[in-house]
Amino acid sequence: MYKHRSNNRRNNILKTLANTRKLLLAFAEDCKNWDDPDIPCLLGYSGRRALPYEDRFRIKKAQAKRALYSLKQKKYIEVRKIGGKMVYILTSKGRIAALKELIRITDERNDGKILLVSFDIPVQGNDIRVKLRYLLKDFGFEQIQKSVWGSRRDVGKPFTALIKDMKAEKWIKLFLSDEIPVE
Repeated sequence: MYKHRSNNRRNNILKTLANTRKLLLAFAEDCKNWDDPDIPCLLGYSGRRALPYEDRFRIKKAQAKRALYSLKQKKYIEVRKIGGKMVYILTSKGRIAALKELIRITDERNDGKILLVSFDIPVQGNDIRVKLRYLLKDFGFEQIQKSVWGSRRDVGKPFTALIKDMKAEKWIKLFLSDEIPVE
């Protein structure tokens, strides 16, 4: 029997993600303050209503509770009660993990432009350089030169927030460019 295959990369990825990663992604999509890492990302729900995001990703209530518990165990979220509401707060570790999930599922740009990442990290920042190269490979960037990588995906804003969280913005520059063929 023929099965319809979706061309949407994001939907295909979402189908295969574990529930904890789906909830982390939902936190990433709903968080509005990625620009400033010092402002915590607060996401709340009333204890009487359904858990957040279970309808969006078709997660059953028990699975959502287990996923939230797993995120809490990994120290990605903190749970607090503020004014009669349960509030989830993304920790710095959770913020980085959420940004990574957001970057992984992002689709290609429609305008044909390329996001270029250029970096010049000194020797004392070697651990940051190694981590950055690992992330660039993991996110599907292609190496253009030794310290210049490019991607056709629309990951500028979340990648900028990830760089700020790594505290490496003084060494890493992002450029949005048209590809110009050399003849």
